[in-house]
Amino acid sequence: MNDPETRLARLWALEEPPARDPKFEAAVAARIERRRLVLVVLEWSALAAAALTVVWAAWPILLSEWSVVGPVAAVAGAVGLAVWSIDLTFERLAFGGYEDFTRDSASE
Repeated sequence: MNDPETRLARLWALEEPPARDPKFEAAVAARIERRRLVLVVLEWSALAAAALTVVWAAWPILLSEWSVVGPVAAVAGAVGLAVWSIDLTFERLAFGGYEDFTRDSASE
């Protein structure tokens, strides 16, 4: 028991990395994604509530001046949609969201 090889094997056994548990890792990943989904839904809900409050408060003014405000609102909405879609595209590219679609499976 006291030979050097047995002691060395015991020492190396203490330094081995722990075994991985794929089911646990999948459960943790799913829980993290659910939490992110809840946070995104709460964020969008708060933004929608704020936007609805502003539109509700400004509706009498917007209705009376629609010939002036209408084209400006259409342009502002189009620009906002373009900025949002570009931001979403670059965010996915930055975090590798499209990597799976562009990677060649034969090269692996």
